[in-house]
Parts: sequence; structure tokens; C-alpha cells
Amino acid sequence: MPEKRKRNNDSVSAQGTGEDNVKPMSAVAAAKLRALQPEIADAVQESIDISPSPLVDPEPSDFDDNESSTSDDGLRSVQLCTWRYGQDHISSETESELTVFLQRNATISMIGCFDLVVLRGAINVNGANLSATGKEVPQVHRIYVPSISPITVIRGLDTRNEVRFLDCEEAVPLSDLSPLFANIWNASTSLKNRKRSFSLITDSDADPWNRPIAPELAPEDWLRQIEECANNPSTILVGGMPTSGKSMFARRLINRCLTGLGKSARAMSAVYFLDLDPNKPEYGPHGQISLALICELNLGPSFTRPSPENESSENFNKILHAHSVPTNDLFNYWSYFIACVKHLFRVYTDAQRQQPAPLIVNTPGSIFSIDVTLFIDVLAQIKPRQVVLTGDLEAIDELNAARLDAVDTFSRKSGITVSHIPAQYSVNKLSHSEAQLRSMHMLSYFHCTGRSQSDPRQFTFNSKSISSMTPWEFCYEETSYAQQTFIGILSMGEYIEPSRLSHVLNGSLVKLVETEDESIIALSNKLPRTQKYRLPYFQGNSDGMVAPPEPATSRVVCTALLRAWDPENRIAQLLIPKSLERAIRRLNPEKTVLISGCCDHPEWAYTEHDYYRLLRREDQVSATTTVLQQSQSPWVMPASTIKNMGYMNTTRRVRKFQQ
Repeated sequence: MPEKRKRNNDSVSAQGTGEDNVKPMSAVAAAKLRALQPEIADAVQESIDISPSPLVDPEPSDFDDNESSTSDDGLRSVQLCTWRYGQDHISSETESELTVFLQRNATISMIGCFDLVVLRGAINVNGANLSATGKEVPQVHRIYVPSISPITVIRGLDTRNEVRFLDCEEAVPLSDLSPLFANIWNASTSLKNRKRSFSLITDSDADPWNRPIAPELAPEDWLRQIEECANNPSTILVGGMPTSGKSMFARRLINRCLTGLGKSARAMSAVYFLDLDPNKPEYGPHGQISLALICELNLGPSFTRPSPENESSENFNKILHAHSVPTNDLFNYWSYFIACVKHLFRVYTDAQRQQPAPLIVNTPGSIFSIDVTLFIDVLAQIKPRQVVLTGDLEAIDELNAARLDAVDTFSRKSGITVSHIPAQYSVNKLSHSEAQLRSMHMLSYFHCTGRSQSDPRQFTFNSKSISSMTPWEFCYEETSYAQQTFIGILSMGEYIEPSRLSHVLNGSLVKLVETEDESIIALSNKLPRTQKYRLPYFQGNSDGMVAPPEPATSRVVCTALLRAWDPENRIAQLLIPKSLERAIRRLNPEKTVLISGCCDHPEWAYTEHDYYRLLRREDQVSATTTVLQQSQSPWVMPASTIKNMGYMNTTRRVRKFQQ
């Protein structure tokens, strides 16, 4: 479509990336950079403010140890596995692989990224039961175990098992763009002083970089509940308090369903996953809820698989439908949220007629903790066969007892089976907050370029700064040479004055939504426009809230970064993940809406270019302050400057501005 085009490469940046002018590094400088990587990451973290926006409170992780006795001054030492180096336990070892013998119920843990092959027997990995295939070409599984997530425990299932760990390329090569990705993989060296992509880690205090390490926890109660759910596949809803381990339980249950249990339970070809948590979705970017068809094992954190393509082969995960939902304003859109849940469940009902498979539902912990009637609203729409609640079963106060009683009463009347399992909290608090993990997921989402051609078919990434990406041009008002390519801008969440719309949205994340809603389509070329840039926008009601599109007739196509406005040509420059560009080309201008207010501010995008340049200076450490002081990136300044912007003991509420 001529009006919705990708901008020419010769005019990519209005401000200039400067990447083409960077001198190539010598071999000596490259070696020095690798040696200084830990120090550089620390220096940049102090110089660039990459913390979550002060306007948004960071949310706790499913693995935060809110009730642990661990202090900030020290970490508890925890045994991660029972396997130890020994001649009787190793089959072979080279610079690129390690093959071990594992007895029944013995455990082994690795940190880093590796390919895993079961040569004999069977093992359990994050709920997945993997066994030797007996084929000439064994099946290879890629496993990601960074230090910022619980360390995966591999357990032997047969009397004698033989497992091979293979070196692989860098998992997600984005550490040049953000310190959040620095020093999260293997820190040890193997034979001949060559760094391998993985290494054995037996205890949480055995990490060479002294990073906070936490084990993956799966008590017997969980394992029994997973077997019960997998042996009676149906609609299973997982709920409970925040940070209680709901997401971890859902991941293990999905993996168990996809792999079966030897001869006693056949593996399922796919599982439907209804993700109702817009803050930390398992598949896809935040700011939306979705229904996905899962065909692949979940053996790594979400940033290692940024988003399934909307159209994938039968062997890959696939998002069937998604709706935009404000991350920080869910309760003001509760009726809309319930309508989205109802529609997604209807999509599942239609899909499972063509491809029967069980449905696993993950719910946000906030709806259970703040008002349990909201959780019951979700139950009423889905009517699952079984509900699994995670929580503290030993210390139940009156308020929590009332919540559980309300759920049990409704479930009993509706014929729903309710099971209670203990919450799981980490013994050590991990280094990255939930907001930082969301930033990592979104950064990898925009840098994802597709999948590799070789097995295992993993996601590939562009490790250059986002400032080097060519933007798509969306025309927001018809001109003499271009037609309008979307209806208008629909702002969800906090009300935005029309006069400030261009400033607030510049540099923000937006959802590209395709709708069949006739009431919205009828407003094409009829919406009011802002005075300065003439941006078309949907008007709000007396409270300033704008009615979102009807869920039954709309869907999210992708998340985009609004890079800049070109008011002279009436253009909005949008950055789109390369892996999703094919879907953008098929958008119908008369049915496309830009929705804002659903995502966090992308602080990671504002600092990428400076960090990328910094790691390409020959004198990295001494150049840290100079690079940042000379930075021409919009919205970026050293953290020390922001600290001095307060007055009367009040922290300055820093906002974005157009440079």
C-alpha cells in the first residue's frame, strides 16, 4: 500500500544515529572490551537512569521473597542440585559439550544457555518430561537459564540416565544495548580457558560474580496437582495472590501436557493458553491479554521468546487473538476487560472444535487480592472445570479466609472443583524487578528478526541500536500525495489534553488495532483534530475516558514505538518489529486504530544508542561520562542531574519532552 510505507534508509534518523561514523575496533580493543564488560555495565547503570519511570510503581515478581527473612545485606546459601563432578558421573567432556550420568531423583543445575539431548533414560525439566527417542538423530532442546530467573533443576526419572549439554551461541545478544542484559549468563570458564555458554552451579553462593541466585521450587504438592490436572485435561484456571507462583505453576503444567509421562500418559500436540495478566504476559508484549495456541515447550524466560507470530507453522506457538488492556488502569476498564475475556473464551470454543486441546488460564493476582468479586466475575465467564489457587495455607487471616470462602461458595454452586496449593517464594531476591523484566521483554520484542533456519529453530535478534531501524510511515491526514492510513488515536488510561497529545505520545508505545466496529469505522475522516499537528483523536466522555473498540470486532495486530512526528507531511513514524512486518502490510487503513496508554514508557529505547556507542569506544571506562554528557538523545540525561532537580525535599516527576 503506497500510503503506508517503510521510510527510505537514507533518511532514517532526524537526529542522526552516528553509528556509521564509529571507527572499527582493533583486536586489542575488542579483547579489552570483553575484559571490562562487568565494570562498564556497572558504570553505565550509575550514569544512565534506567530505573522504572517514577510515575509507575514497579510491580513485584512471582519470585519476590516478600516473606523471607533474607536481608538486603546478605544472601542465603541454598543447594541447587545433588550432582557433583566425579569420574563415575561424567561420560565425556570437551570444550563444547558435557555428557553426564544422572541417577533416579538426582538433580543437576546449569547456568547459562545450552542445548540439551537425552541419550538414555528420561529427565524432568521445568515440568517437561523428556526421554531418549532412540532415533539416529536425537531431539535437541534449547534451554535458557539466566541468573535473573530461578535456576532450572534437571531431575533424573529412570534408574540410569545419560544427558548431554551442548554449547550454543549467545542466547539473546542485546547486552550492547542495555545493561539489563549484561552479566546474566554463564560466568565461568571451561577447558583451555575457553568460556562455555553454560556451567555447573551446585550452590547459590557458588556464582563467580556473586549474583543473587535462587533455585526453582516445585514441592510435592505442586507435582501431584500438576499430574491431576494433566490426567484430566479440560479448562483449568490458575489464580491466587500476587507473587505466589501462579505463572510458574502454569508454565510447568503446560510443559507437562506437551510432553506426557512416558507410556502412562501420551503427550498432547498443543495446549490453549488464555493469558489474562496484562502486566507480565507469558507470550507477547505487556499491555494486552491474549489467547495463544502453545506447541513449544517453555524452557526460558519470556524475553527469549518475545512474541509468537500471528501466523506460524503448526510446530510453533501462535497468538490466535489479543486485546489491548491498560497495564496500570485495569479496574477503570473492568467492564471492557470482562467483555474481552468473554470474547477470547468464545474464540477458544470455536478453535477447539477444529483442534481439540485443553485450556489453561492464568489470571492477574491483583483481581484476587483487591476485590475477590472481580475474580469471581472471571470464573463466571469462563466456567472452568477446575480452579487451582496458590497461597499461604498455614497463615490465613480473616480477609484471606473470606476470599477463599467466596470462591469456594461460588465454585460449589457452579460445579467447579477448587484445589489449593502452597505459594512459592524465593529464598533469595533476584536482581531484576518485574518492571525491568518487562523492559527486557519489550526490548527483545522490537529487536526480534524472526527465527533461525537451523534446528532448534530459535528466535534471532538484531543487536544494533533501535535508532538504526527504518521506521514505517503512517499518514494521519490525507495530503496531495498520500491517503490517510489509520482512523485516529484512541487514548486509554489517564486522560490527555488534545493540545498535549503530540508531546505525550512522542516516544511512547502504541497498539496497532484492527477493528470491524462500524461505529468506529464511520468516524474515519470525521474525528476532531489537534490544532498544531492536526492529529485525529477520539473524544472522551465527561470523565475524560474514551470508549475502547468492541472486543468482538477488534484485535491487536502488534505493538509499535512512535518514534517521531513529521507534521509537515502529516506522518507518524512507527518502529515495528521486523518479525511482524508482514502483518503490517495487510492492514486496512479504514479499519486501523492507534491505541495509546496500555504500556510502560520505553526508557530502554531512550538509552540504547548511548550505551551502544559507549561499548564501541576504545577507552570504555574513561569515556562513560563524556559519552553521556555529549549525548544528543532525546529524554536522556545522567541520573545525577535528575537528583538535583527536586526542591523542598520533593522528588522531581520527570516526564518526556520533545527536543
